[in-house]
Amino acid sequence: MEPLNESKVWDLVKAKGTEMAQVTVLKSDGSQRIINGSFQPSSELKLDDSIKSSGRISIYCQADNAWRSFKQHRVLEIV
Repeated sequence: MEPLNESKVWDLVKAKGTEMAQVTVLKSDGSQRIINGSFQPSSELKLDDSIKSSGRISIYCQADNAWRSFKQHRVLEIV
């Protein structure tokens, strides 16, 4: 599976809004990671400034109850 076009990734992120998403990303070691969460959770969850400043896309992972982030050029799928 090839990574998605970066503009397509941003379009999918915006389209999801507060809905739940499943994101599959390619890790640097070649394995895949699946993150289930929301890009814009409805509750007031504070996003760590280090994630915002690093140029990554942030997602609130419900399984971990924490923010996670990924680089847009590593996204394989968003559903």
